Amino acid sequence: MLGASALPPVTVTGGAAYATENSPAPPVGQDNTPADDSPSASKPGPLPLISPISYSAQCPAAPLPPHVQRLCAEAAAQMEALHAAAARLPNRRDIRMGITDADDRTALAAELYTPLIEGEHSTAGSAQSTGAQGVTVTLLARPDAAETLLRLLRNPDVLALRRLLLADMAQSLALAPQIAGEYAAAESPARGGRTSLTPGSGGTWYVAKVTPPGELEQHPPAPIMPDAGHEAARQQAQARADNLAAEITACLSALDALRLSPEGWLTSAEALPTLENAAAALPRSAAVQLLLAEAQLQAGMPQRSILSCSAALDLAPALARGRYIRSLAHWRLQQMGLAEDDLSAALNTTDETFLRTPDRVRLLRARGALRMLRNNAEGMCSDLTAACALGDCEGLAAARNQQLCTGQPAGDASPAPEVPSPAASPANTSGKVAP
Repeated sequence: MLGASALPPVTVTGGAAYATENSPAPPVGQDNTPADDSPSASKPGPLPLISPISYSAQCPAAPLPPHVQRLCAEAAAQMEALHAAAARLPNRRDIRMGITDADDRTALAAELYTPLIEGEHSTAGSAQSTGAQGVTVTLLARPDAAETLLRLLRNPDVLALRRLLLADMAQSLALAPQIAGEYAAAESPARGGRTSLTPGSGGTWYVAKVTPPGELEQHPPAPIMPDAGHEAARQQAQARADNLAAEITACLSALDALRLSPEGWLTSAEALPTLENAAAALPRSAAVQLLLAEAQLQAGMPQRSILSCSAALDLAPALARGRYIRSLAHWRLQQMGLAEDDLSAALNTTDETFLRTPDRVRLLRARGALRMLRNNAEGMCSDLTAACALGDCEGLAAARNQQLCTGQPAGDASPAPEVPSPAASPANTSGKVAP
C-alpha cells in the first residue's frame, strides 16, 4: 500500500542536490547543470591507477572441505590484492586529506577497482593430501575512477560500510586455522582405537536348527557402530566448516551489493534476497543489517526496515546512518515523532567517522522537513540555516520562497505553506526519491 512516493521528497531531504553531485550525469529529464562557480561544477581530474593488480593466494589454513578451501582462498587473495592496491593509490591531495586511515584506503581501493576471479588451481604437491586450492584475483581500475572518488569523498558512509564488511571478512578468515584444526582432528582415522576394528570374519556364525542336513544358512556379521564421540566431533567440525563458507559467501555478496546510487541509497531493492541470506549467515554484522534495512525500505517493508536498523544499531550504536534510515522508515509509517527523535540522536552523535559534513547536511535537511510537517517553524528554520552554513542553501531558499525563515516577525495569520508532494516537488521532476 505504501509505494515509493511515501518516502520524503528529495526537495526536503537534500536528495536532489546530492543526486546532482553524486552522478556523472543529471537524472533523465532534468537539467541540473551547475553554475561554473558552484562547488559541484569542479570536474575531477584524471586518476592514474595502476592496473591490473593481480594476487594469488591459498586459504591460510588446511585441511578444509574443497568448497570451503576455494572460498577461503578467494577471500584471502582479494584481501591481499586490495591491500596492494591501497598501497599504490596516487599521492593526491584529495586522497591524503579525505582518506587518512589505512583501512579506509583499502575500502577506497575496493571502490576504485573491479575484482576479477581468474579461476582456481590446485597447488602442486599438496592438492592430493590437503585439497589446498589457490585462487588468483585481478583488480582492474574502473573507467570512471575519478568520478567515483568524487562521489565517495562526498558520501563517507560508503567507505564506512565497506570498511566494516572487509573487517567482517578478515574476521572470518582469522577463524580458518582453528576450524581447520578441528576438521583435521575429526577426520583423523585413529581416535580411541575403535576405528581400527574390523567387523568380524565374515564366516558362518549362526546355523538355524531347522536347516536341512547339508545346508547351512549364513548371516552377515553385525556392523560395529562407530565411536559416538568421534562421529559427533566430525559432524560438528563439518558444520563449522560449512558456517565458515557461508560467512565468506555472505561477505563477498554484501560487498557486491554495496553500490552508491545517484539518489543516495547504498544498495537496491533487487539485492534484498541476497542480503537476507547474508544477514542470516552474518547476524553479528552491523553493515549487513544496515544494507538489508535499506533494501527492505526500498521494497516497501518499512516495519522490517526498522527492525533491521535496530539490529544494526545494537551492534554499532554510533552508526548514524542506521538512525537516518530508521527515521525514513518511521516517516513512511507516519510516525513523525519517532522519525525526528532518530534524526536528533544521529545529529548528536559524537563519532565523526560516521557524521561528516555531507551526512550532517542531509540529516539537517531531513529534520527541517519533519519539523515543518509538525508545524515547528522555528526548529525548521534553525535546521535549514545550519545546513546552509555548511554549504547547502537549497532548503533554506525553498522555505524563503514560501515566506518562511525570512527573519521577519509573523504578520497576519496566513495559511500554512503547502508541503511539496513526493511526486510533484519542484526539485524532483524526475519522480525519484532519495534516502
